[in-house]
Amino acid sequence: MKIGQRIIRRKTLVWYGALTVAVAAVAAFGLDSIYGTSSSATGTARTVTVQRGTVQSSVSASGNVSAATSESVNFQTSGTLTAVDVTAGQTVTAGQTLGTLDPTNAQAALTSAQATLSAAQYTLTSAQQGGTTAQLKQNQASMATAQNQLSSDEEQLTTDETNLTDAQKQLTTDEALGCPASSSSSSSSSSGSGSGTLGAQDSSATTGSASSLSDTAISLTGTVATGGVSTNYYFEYGTTTAYGFTTPTEVATPGAPPASQNVSVSATVTGLTPDTTYLYALVVGSSVGVGETVKTPSSACVVDQQTITTDQQTVAKDYATVSAQQMSLAATTAGQAVVASTIAQDQAQVLEDENTVTADQKALNETTLTAPISGTVITVNDAVGDTVSGGGSSSSGSTGSSSAGSSSTGSSSAGSSSSAFSGSGSTGSGSTGSGSTGSGSTGSGSTGSGSTGSGSTGSGSSSAFVTIENLGGLEVVAGYAEADIAKMAAGEPATVTLPALPSTDVTGTVSYVSPTSTVVSNVVTYDVTIDLQSPPSTVKVGMTADVSVVVQTASDTLELPSAAITTTGPISTVTVLSNGTKTVTRVTTGLVGDSTTQIDSGLKVGQVVVEPVASVAAAATGTGTTGGGFGGLTGGGGFGGLGGGGFRGG
Repeated sequence: MKIGQRIIRRKTLVWYGALTVAVAAVAAFGLDSIYGTSSSATGTARTVTVQRGTVQSSVSASGNVSAATSESVNFQTSGTLTAVDVTAGQTVTAGQTLGTLDPTNAQAALTSAQATLSAAQYTLTSAQQGGTTAQLKQNQASMATAQNQLSSDEEQLTTDETNLTDAQKQLTTDEALGCPASSSSSSSSSSGSGSGTLGAQDSSATTGSASSLSDTAISLTGTVATGGVSTNYYFEYGTTTAYGFTTPTEVATPGAPPASQNVSVSATVTGLTPDTTYLYALVVGSSVGVGETVKTPSSACVVDQQTITTDQQTVAKDYATVSAQQMSLAATTAGQAVVASTIAQDQAQVLEDENTVTADQKALNETTLTAPISGTVITVNDAVGDTVSGGGSSSSGSTGSSSAGSSSTGSSSAGSSSSAFSGSGSTGSGSTGSGSTGSGSTGSGSTGSGSTGSGSTGSGSSSAFVTIENLGGLEVVAGYAEADIAKMAAGEPATVTLPALPSTDVTGTVSYVSPTSTVVSNVVTYDVTIDLQSPPSTVKVGMTADVSVVVQTASDTLELPSAAITTTGPISTVTVLSNGTKTVTRVTTGLVGDSTTQIDSGLKVGQVVVEPVASVAAAATGTGTTGGGFGGLTGGGGFGGLGGGGFRGG
């Protein structure tokens, strides 16, 4: 234990000693860089010439190659697999059949739904037309009959109303004439044949006929057999067989012989009741003629009134008949009318059945699975006879996760770690112990501290029936540090290198920058998708890829290698060689690129600049060249390796 403690204490003392020397060297070199004067060139110096060119700044990260498009394809419905039409590794085109399920149940459901829809459509059509063809014919016949009957009733009503009007006019006329006997009713008499005989038949008295003089007066006639002598006679009359009334006694006088001895006689009876039947007979002495009957005529006004009453009753009846027929016709019409609520209900039923047919047709179509994209079949997970459950298909781009680490090159001026205490040396993000000569780039190379990513290739779910990937379109998803993500945007150019293919560089373009971060072991990164442009066939899905994305560019500008510039704090200087004399010259820098830096002022095209020579002393000064100086004591850096690289900050 004591030996171990001594070793640790000794290493600590060595570290602090080296640190003290380095700090002193940085301070001395800084003062000399700012206030030093020109000096003659000594020894062999490495020089560069100021020229115009393009300065680019890029950020780097690692990820994995994946297919840009991947589809996990599955049946939308469940069933028994009856055919598998593809195998793993087969190339398919969009729309090509992949597999088939038993369609029996789906076809039966569709057939039933179509039959139900047809019935609903027929019902709707019938409702819209007012019924079926047979019903329409029957309804039309009923309508015709009802209409004809109504027309007939209306015609009869018109006729009866005319008759009533005529009767009313006739009454007015007859009243003006004193209501004479009605021409439509006449008196009548009948001779007795034994019935109604008022007495024994005697040849001396023969009852004759009667005729009306008016509705209250009649003329009675008869024949008296006088026997050649004057004979008395009279007429009996009344409304019963008892008569009750007689005419005045008259004398029938025969003519002189050889004239007939039978004398025709007559008598006028007045004060009778119109429209009444009377009995009458001729009486000669004790002889009574056969009884006869006569009916007095009705008064014209009475007849007219009776006619009016009858016609009024008829018209009233006609009105009732017409009204009833109108109601019947209306009922018939209403029964044949199209009911809006019924149609709306039938339409809703048709729509529901159409949706059912659409769904069942979709289910039947889904028993055949087709490729949604063109590509290569990666996996086939089921065989004929298997029962599959519908889960649908899912598509995705690359889901590969990138490495947590990324490095930024050219993100600060060369040698920005001149202050041993500032810890700002971002150029120290290179790998430790690189053993380089220290005269290279700023140490921001692709060997950054980030680990290589090993995300999945984005293949579909293992439960999918088939997984298809479009291997013609490849991409890399790399995780970039939060310090770099603000510089990145879609459309920026990128260069992709593949450790498995050292001689292959692939160009690419940033297609997507994730707005959300991923945190792994407290390291925050943002996924950036880079589409590869025409990758060679040797590039395979899953390969590790290092991606460098150009985030800033300065074109047609003065430039120098970053290693030729010495920066202390805010001051940058170069050593200009002219006619064998070295002169420290202050310059203004612009964009610090991957290996060169933009010169805004202080130099001209063609001037020769001396690059600092890497040495142990130079390394101790921390002037910011790639082989020397601390990358910032607070940056967590370590020793850059024993290969002449000096100390480098993390």
